[in-house]
Amino acid sequence: MRQVLAALMFVGMLPAQLQVSGRSAPVNDYESSLGVQPTQQAITTTPDASNTKLIGVDVWSSATYRAFIYRVQNGAQDNNPSAVGGGAGSQAWQWRTPDPVFISLGATAAAINAYRVVVVNLDQASPADIYVSYHYGN
Repeated sequence: MRQVLAALMFVGMLPAQLQVSGRSAPVNDYESSLGVQPTQQAITTTPDASNTKLIGVDVWSSATYRAFIYRVQNGAQDNNPSAVGGGAGSQAWQWRTPDPVFISLGATAAAINAYRVVVVNLDQASPADIYVSYHYGN
């Protein structure tokens, strides 16, 4: 196999260096909200994340839940969520971007640019502990 790749590089059919698109300065931000009452919501927001792209979000709750991923641009949350998911109690929901620029933020000097997850405790009787991990980078 190495000889085939070397031959393809020699005749110019395969570049000598493959360009792999990765994130520079990756960030993993962990947020939690404990004791969220039945049918109530928890709101978690990253610190300022200007000029980044969202790679993924992990959500876990001790009770059945629904999760909504939003962008916050120039201090204002988008009207519609970028993604919606959820799960049964103690079941994680993992969202990964379908495209590297699917959810991205620009930069404004006036207010925060961030990612936000709103998690609703769907349990009718029990409070929930909710944990969210954000993964993003340039």
